[in-house]
Amino acid sequence: MKRINKTLIYRVAKITEWQILTDFNPFYVRNKIDNINAYIESMYHLNTSIVSYDVVYGIQPASYPIDKLAEYIVE
Repeated sequence: MKRINKTLIYRVAKITEWQILTDFNPFYVRNKIDNINAYIESMYHLNTSIVSYDVVYGIQPASYPIDKLAEYIVE
């Protein structure tokens, strides 16, 4: 709080009712955690080797190394 010309100015960030209902509600927090866990599990699915066929290129194996996936998840 700082007094300028006999007027008090508050420099505190205010929390709105919407932020309280969404950011601190256990239902929404649990939902966010579940969504993040599902996203991580779907990324681990990329580690499995997938074979695709293209008319031009033929058979193409595709997979993503688990160590690079782990680094991406941590970031």
